[in-house]
Amino acid sequence: MARYRLRVVLLSATVMAVILMTCPVSAQNYWMYPGGDKSISFEVFKPKFAEAEGYELLNSVWILSGHFQTSDRISVMVDLPIVQMDIDNDMHPSDEDQTLIGNPYFGLVQSIQLADSSQLWLVGIGARIPLASDEKWPATSVGYVTMFNRFEAFTPDLATVNLRLGYLQTLESGLKYTINVDGALMIPTEDGDDTELFIDYNASILLPVDKVSLSCGFAGRMFATADGGDFSEITAHQLGFAGTYDFGTLKPGFNFRVPLDDNLTWALDYVYGFSLTYNIL
Repeated sequence: MARYRLRVVLLSATVMAVILMTCPVSAQNYWMYPGGDKSISFEVFKPKFAEAEGYELLNSVWILSGHFQTSDRISVMVDLPIVQMDIDNDMHPSDEDQTLIGNPYFGLVQSIQLADSSQLWLVGIGARIPLASDEKWPATSVGYVTMFNRFEAFTPDLATVNLRLGYLQTLESGLKYTINVDGALMIPTEDGDDTELFIDYNASILLPVDKVSLSCGFAGRMFATADGGDFSEITAHQLGFAGTYDFGTLKPGFNFRVPLDDNLTWALDYVYGFSLTYNIL
């Protein structure tokens, strides 16, 4: 993926020189916690860049997603990522705000209930369609920074196939914990680039208290096909906290994430976000 790597290097250099920022990783697998049998969610993520100036409040990533259970065991998952770059900084190479429509996702998830009803396996497969514009790299960089665990959602000329495996157990107290592994095979749509593989892994705990659900999690992304470097150089990790309140039809929520290693902390302070899920009756 020579051209893809060159783009990433040039993009990183531009971002480093202009606003000193980098990329976080989600602390929760969004596909593990659907709002209901049929639901639509809207998420907003806002990064806090280290030492950055001139970035307005609307500089953010928006994700519109849907979860639709088609049978007792099969669910359809879709999402549409959008980046809003709202900037007031004379040093930035872009002289105007940008809105980027990213690569939409479509996937299937099958649940496998074990003999012990408190244990559940989730197996998923999905793909991102390469529709992102290759003329809005400043906005693409905002997507990279805010959602590194899904940076393929904002990369132009890149198709992605995802394979996912998750385990969920519910204890008698109501406490839930999950362990998830996600492989993202990134396939360039232009000649001369190489196919690359990234591995995502995370573990999280969710505690429901009446209508409130609180969770925390640890997550990482590894560049599995990197040509060199030790583990610390090809991985990025983050700790996250989230919460939701269930009103029945509507479920608002929040999340907060902090980077844990030098690959992230030199440029990123934290990411915070809000969500709203509508359960379709």
